[in-house]
Amino acid sequence: MLSANQFKDQVFQFLKKNTRQIKFTPGIFRNTEFQEWAIIIILNIILAFLLTPDTHFSRLEYKTGSIATRDVRADRDFLVEDRTSIEQKRFEVIKDIQSVYDYDSDVPAQIRANLTKAFTMIAQSYSKEASVKSSAVTSLSTTKGFFRQSKNTFQEALGITLTDDEFNILNKYRFTPSLSEKISRLIASIYHSESITNVTFLKQDIDNGIIIRDINTQKEKDENNLDLIRHISNLDSLIRER
Repeated sequence: MLSANQFKDQVFQFLKKNTRQIKFTPGIFRNTEFQEWAIIIILNIILAFLLTPDTHFSRLEYKTGSIATRDVRADRDFLVEDRTSIEQKRFEVIKDIQSVYDYDSDVPAQIRANLTKAFTMIAQSYSKEASVKSSAVTSLSTTKGFFRQSKNTFQEALGITLTDDEFNILNKYRFTPSLSEKISRLIASIYHSESITNVTFLKQDIDNGIIIRDINTQKEKDENNLDLIRHISNLDSLIRER
């Protein structure tokens, strides 16, 4: 009689002899060329994932205030101003720009016309005042009032300010047309021989020079030596010379 172990061994031996071998692997997978290409493709897929770790298969949704886990590329251009840099560049550009000053060649003629008008107005006032004095007795206060009124009228007509002493000199000559003509010729000769301004030049103008534009012809010229341009407040010595 067979033991249990002997019976089991006989069964396995019988199965090995009578059961045919079943191959579960398809033949294509046992092809060497196919295996090489499969390995190359799999390696490429793995490398692609390693080189692009930020690849997402689903679209990320962000809300206002959310913290982005990676760089976000906008679908439109946004203007981001660097105000400090812009102001610095603007200052550098302005620093090298030449200021433009207007030149009016008609100024002497305008001064002459205004001077003639002012002298005529004061001369007419003096004529009226003389006729009043001949027909009535005037007080000292009335005379002073006429002096102040005449001075104010003269200053407003010319757009200038005179001291009492300066007005008294003109008053001494009774504002005659001949005096007006002499003053007009003096002013015209100065304007024709000198460049005169009523502004104080900035350091930038002194360093870079200026552009002088004739407002009548619109022609421009560069002037780098600003010492040749006299300020209107510094004409006393030149007037005395004339």
